[in-house]
Amino acid sequence: MNNNLIFYYVILGVLVILTGVTVYYKKYMYTYALGFLSVIFAILVFVYVWREDYNVYPKDKGSNYRNKVVWVNVDKLDIFNVEHNKWAKNLLLNQAPNKLGIYSNKYNVTTLDILRYKETFFEFFGYNAEHIMFENAKLNSKTKQFCRDKNLKIKRFSFRIN
Repeated sequence: MNNNLIFYYVILGVLVILTGVTVYYKKYMYTYALGFLSVIFAILVFVYVWREDYNVYPKDKGSNYRNKVVWVNVDKLDIFNVEHNKWAKNLLLNQAPNKLGIYSNKYNVTTLDILRYKETFFEFFGYNAEHIMFENAKLNSKTKQFCRDKNLKIKRFSFRIN
């Protein structure tokens, strides 16, 4: 059985028991505890269960990307390399991540870089990326506006566990 499923059942059981205690005793203190535990449960699910992988490229052949957000480093992909094309097809069809996005770890990113990232992503995966993540980039207003014009949402950091 999947460990994540067991985790869900344990937390769900605690919430159901607390709800029953709250209804039976009609105590407001239990209601506050139930609300607090519900918020903690939502945070744990968001942070722990739905993970992200950064700087992903064909070096990671045996990795499992199911139920993850995958940030692909398109700087390290070559459109004419057959192995890279097979890797991208395997990632998209067999691994089936929750979301794919573009990852960049360059410091000075220009609009030409972003356009190249977007075109490379489209060539490999067959659709336009919606998100781009800059790890330590310095972006000027022109670059930010270019991303908005190309419907790319900029992400700088994540609260999720890698």
